[in-house]
Amino acid sequence: MELDELRAEIARLSSALEEASAANIKAGEYGLQILDEKQQLEVKLVQLQAQYDAAKAEVDATKKALAQFQSQQKSVVKSEIDHEESLLEETMNREQEYVSRIASLEFELKSTQQELERYRSDLDRLQTLHTSASETALDLDTQKKHLKEELRELKLREQRLLNDYSELEEENIGLQKQVNFPRYNTLL
Repeated sequence: MELDELRAEIARLSSALEEASAANIKAGEYGLQILDEKQQLEVKLVQLQAQYDAAKAEVDATKKALAQFQSQQKSVVKSEIDHEESLLEETMNREQEYVSRIASLEFELKSTQQELERYRSDLDRLQTLHTSASETALDLDTQKKHLKEELRELKLREQRLLNDYSELEEENIGLQKQVNFPRYNTLL
């Protein structure tokens, strides 16, 4: 009965090892997918940061140009004031567009950073799962090897007992013959 229990335990552990290995592979594949998406988001983040920096630099340059333009226009005759106001309005409109674009880029940058942080969290969780599954698989494999060794030892022990039993059976038959032979001679 002990041998059957060991065989059942080995079968159960083999099944558990296969399930753990499958879960480990699935977690690894998902982890690779998360890594790929993380890399894509990091590239997008760098691009958005570059666009943000360029737009900000352009706004700063526009503000500086506007300040220079306003100081130069003070010395211009009254006939050019209308032209100045037109340029000023255009510049203000451009500045508003840039401010709006910067706000949009800042929002997109923040959203991308949050998404990247979520992916990092998922990756950490998957790495923990992967480590746990690997440790479980290793434990199950060790248990399986141990049980196989116990099974091998039990088989050897069973074989020795069978051999001992056969020897005792032969010895018993020999003794019975020896006991029966004198009785037979006595009866004669």
